[in-house]
Amino acid sequence: MGTVDVVQAIQGRVAGVDITGQSGEPGGGARIRIRGVGTINNSDPLYVVDGFPVGSIGFLAPGDIERVEILKDASATAIYGNRGANGVVVITTKKGKTGNAKFSLEGFRGIQDLAREIPLTNATQYATLYLEALANDGIALPEESDVRTRLEFAQKNNLIGTNWQQEIIRQQAMMQNYSPSVSGGTDASRYFLSATAFQQDGLIKNSDRSKYFLRFNNDLRLSKWLNAGLGLNYVYTDKTYYNSDLYSGPLATALVLDPITPAWDSYRNNWGRADISYSNNAARIVDQLKDNKGYDQGFVSNFFLDATLLKGLSFRSQANINLGVGHNKSYSPAFFVAPDEARDISTLWERRSQFRGMTLTNFLTYTQSVGEHAITLMAGQEAVSNTYRDFQATGYNVPESPDLQYLSSAKETEFTVGSNQSEESLLSYFGRASYRDWE
Repeated sequence: MGTVDVVQAIQGRVAGVDITGQSGEPGGGARIRIRGVGTINNSDPLYVVDGFPVGSIGFLAPGDIERVEILKDASATAIYGNRGANGVVVITTKKGKTGNAKFSLEGFRGIQDLAREIPLTNATQYATLYLEALANDGIALPEESDVRTRLEFAQKNNLIGTNWQQEIIRQQAMMQNYSPSVSGGTDASRYFLSATAFQQDGLIKNSDRSKYFLRFNNDLRLSKWLNAGLGLNYVYTDKTYYNSDLYSGPLATALVLDPITPAWDSYRNNWGRADISYSNNAARIVDQLKDNKGYDQGFVSNFFLDATLLKGLSFRSQANINLGVGHNKSYSPAFFVAPDEARDISTLWERRSQFRGMTLTNFLTYTQSVGEHAITLMAGQEAVSNTYRDFQATGYNVPESPDLQYLSSAKETEFTVGSNQSEESLLSYFGRASYRDWE
């Protein structure tokens, strides 16, 4: 399975669910729509992992999932209220089974390659069409014009010129994934431990991503009337960001650049200036992506207690803690290609962020059967608290050396700073009663 995105992994496998990729960028993710575009919150569904509602499932590796269920109809809101208005994705993860320890290793290694290049003109064809267009418009370039000299030179010498797509696209980008695991246990304690290492080179140069997962869960039978469980998840991501879309960035720029301009001008010992097509140098843009980094760590833990208090009466308490820290860093070096393609002073932007989410849920359930009649009563309470903080700053005139790319190395004394913060909480009480007549 060539992805560590759980949503992408189920793409095309669930009827009636629309899953589309956000971009071809490594880690671009996918968008899932179960009940179309909703009006409550956003259109994203609610994710429930092992009974715990979560905002994101990025902490899960596809290989750790046992089963995925999609709730599309009224049952989603009957169980989860308005949070399930856009559908619910219920995920059950793998757990240990009674028996001797079992070791397994899953992995793959593959190569990504461009299916096909978009056919564009070479330097000779471009020059011919360009000169013909000028002649049709009655425009004559001056004899001493550098643009005219280069166009005529390319036309007369049948130059192939620069293939800008090949300048920014990596040939045979590597992708690999390795997932060892061990599971086992006794009737009193069952465990499952797994790790996943995933690395993907983007087809666009300098758009790579690595992601590492570590997961452990343990189910305990403490007594005849009391069961407990613990789950721990850790994820670390190291990514070089592309930060562009269909209409901007190096890929879109490469399609409009003239093939007469070289990616690197050996005469000027500098990036080539596309003054014929009036576009920025796509090779330069891609080269500077290497300093656009993001590092994220996430820790998700959950704990539950199941107690049988009396015959037919049970109590369940479960808690979930979600912690995340992020570090984004983007360095933009000073450069000069032409007066309209230059940056006078280098900048370094950094952001530090942290997220903390906690959920506590309690259920009390009573079931009773008399003959062919059965009744179930359930009462519950849930408390949710989420907090987000970030701080960001931009420093100016920062040295280009990677060893000195820190805000403290900025030679300018002025900084641009900003911050964001948000807090949200939810306290709810709910109940349900059901009756069945088996006749």
